[in-house]
Amino acid sequence: MNQLRLNEIRWPAVAIGWVAAVVSLIVIGLVFGAIFGVVDPDSSAAAAVGGLFLSLLTGFLAYGIGGYVAARRAQINGPLNGATVAVFGIVVGIALAIILAILGILAGLVFSGGQVSAIQGVSAIEGVGLASGGILAAIAVLIVNIVGGYVGGKISGPEETGGSASRPSRVR
Repeated sequence: MNQLRLNEIRWPAVAIGWVAAVVSLIVIGLVFGAIFGVVDPDSSAAAAVGGLFLSLLTGFLAYGIGGYVAARRAQINGPLNGATVAVFGIVVGIALAIILAILGILAGLVFSGGQVSAIQGVSAIEGVGLASGGILAAIAVLIVNIVGGYVGGKISGPEETGGSASRPSRVR
């Protein structure tokens, strides 16, 4: 049975795969935006479900491409390196969100004279409902992205550990 060996993760390959996934995400998002158009955010719940579906599909395809690139660069345990691309992406996303939140709070304090203001028009109960729906959607997107990276890595590289990519050897 194959054991999961974390020493087979090639971080430079994962980082390059993540960059490929981000570029793919932008291109695929532009293509889907051109095909399906922009939807008015106040239109309906069906539009929200359609947007979530397109987000899941776009993430799966983009991280599939990123996982493929990472597995080809790593030349070892393609599925592991492919799935790690999505995990790397969520870590980068969380770090950027924290940094931007801190900068936003600091900018708000500077430009408001030192007072932090509450969000107008949203009660605490509504805020909890919105946050829980967003968290569930984020978990679904993360799982689909990891599966996409895994599938991309599985298509691309070798699954066995300890070897290099499956390339024909040169015999003279």
